[in-house]
Parts: sequence; structure tokens; C-alpha cells
Amino acid sequence: MTTIVDDLIDRRVAELAARLNGSRRATADILREVRHGLTDAAQGYRDDGMPPEEAARAAIDEFGEPTELAREFQVELVSRQTRLALGFVAASGPVSEVLSRIQWSNSSYAPVSAPPEYTYFLALFMDVQGWALSLFAVGMLLVMGFGVRRFAFRVRMAQAVAVGILAKVVVVSVAGVALMYLFGVPVMADGALGIALGLLYPLTTVYLAWLAWRCARTATWANRLAVA
Repeated sequence: MTTIVDDLIDRRVAELAARLNGSRRATADILREVRHGLTDAAQGYRDDGMPPEEAARAAIDEFGEPTELAREFQVELVSRQTRLALGFVAASGPVSEVLSRIQWSNSSYAPVSAPPEYTYFLALFMDVQGWALSLFAVGMLLVMGFGVRRFAFRVRMAQAVAVGILAKVVVVSVAGVALMYLFGVPVMADGALGIALGLLYPLTTVYLAWLAWRCARTATWANRLAVA
């Protein structure tokens, strides 16, 4: 049976939830922690002799106003979204390199005429940018994980990550189309492997763009709360 204490805590959690913008899982984790914190604080006041309703109100007042809490927790949501995006970028470079080599080594395609010499420099650029961005993402994750004060997380970092990922998506897409054009046809592995790899690249690109959009959206929401 729901008690007055539960109603008061649920109401405050709902007020906070309405002010947050982030992934469902991360938001649910934060709200769960808030609920547990309020419940424990209210129980502590009750153990000191307060009536249940008064104890719940005291715990809620001590916890802070929803607007102030939302600013703090929204930054945490932005940080989590940024870590997710950086983690995917860090993994996608090496994985793409390995899959690309598998694709080339298992393809029976042979060009009728040799492609222009700069085609190979373009292919090399694709490899280098993938590894470079992956290493940069790993470095960012390490800095954020160790909590280096000078490089403490800021919302603008999420915005920079979003812009960087979108730039990567555009550059890689254009370069990929250019390589296919220069070679005459798409170079794909044969059989089921070719179909799987052919689907993986556009899906990865779409997911990267979605991650960038999520970073930008949560960061924009955090900025709105900061000036509210």
C-alpha cells in the first residue's frame, strides 16, 4: 500500500524526471538513486522521532530544489552520453580496419584498369584517421575516468565530441564513395560475408550520427537548465 511518504517522494522524483533529458537507462539509474537517497534520509529522520510525513518533507527539503538538482544530474547525463560516444569511436577504428582487410582479402573483384595513384593515398587516409580518432577517444576516456582536475568534464566537451563525430561521418562517407567511384564498383567480399559487411558500414555510420545527435541534444538541454 502506498503511504504518504511514498507519495511525497514519488512526487519529487517525478518533478526531477520532468526536467532531465538523457538516455532512458541513465535517467532511470539517476532517479533510482535519488529515490533511495530520499527514502533513506526520511527513514533517518523517522528514527530520530519525527512523524512519517514530516520526516519525508524534511528529507525532500534537505535534498534540494528540483531545478538545482536537475542542473547537476543533467551534466551527469551529458557525461555518460559522451563516454558512450567516445567508447564507440575508440572501438570502431580498429574494428573497421580489421573488417576492411577481411573485405579486401575475400573479394574476387579485380579492376579492369589500375585506379589513379592517389586512390591508395585516400585509402591510407581512411586507415590513419580511423586509428587516430580511436586513440584520441581512448585518451579522452582516460582523462575523464581519472578525473584530472584541469580537464574536468564540461558540457562543451560533449558539444565538441558531437561536432567531431559528425565531421568524421561526413569525411568517411565522402571518402568511401570516392574510393568506390575510383575503383569502378564497390569492392565487397563474396557471399554472406560480403552482405554482412556491406550492411555493417552504413549501420555504423548511422549509429555514429545518432550518438553525435544525442551528445548535442543532452548538452543543449544542460545549457538551458544552466540559465533557467
